[in-house]
Amino acid sequence: MNNDSEVATNSSEIATNDSEVATSNSEVASNNNEEESTTSPAIRASDAERDQTAAQLQHHYAVGRLTLPELEGRVAAAHEARTREQLDALMRDLPSEAERAASPTYEIDSRLLIILLCTSPPAALVYWLIYYIRERNL
Repeated sequence: MNNDSEVATNSSEIATNDSEVATSNSEVASNNNEEESTTSPAIRASDAERDQTAAQLQHHYAVGRLTLPELEGRVAAAHEARTREQLDALMRDLPSEAERAASPTYEIDSRLLIILLCTSPPAALVYWLIYYIRERNL
């Protein structure tokens, strides 16, 4: 009977140890989840995002920022990209939309203004007014 009580005691100790291990495992799992959420796992890219990146790369090629081999390599990488982070890496060394959208500056052509003043003063006045209005609206 003494052996039975020792077995029962050992069994309860094992059960207690098992519950402690389970608690430890759940704490480790919750800590891992917290770490993953704070490091924000990579977000998967959609087909539309890949196409948009390819279009932006083609624009940068058209304005002379990329060579044809660079464009081809980056577009291929854009279509193979799985995450937004990979797409961002392809565009990292190129200016963003905000940087590209600088407002145009208009300069009056003084030679044209002089010619218009000599030949047709009303046309010169219209030319100057158009320039003045554009400058004020910018």
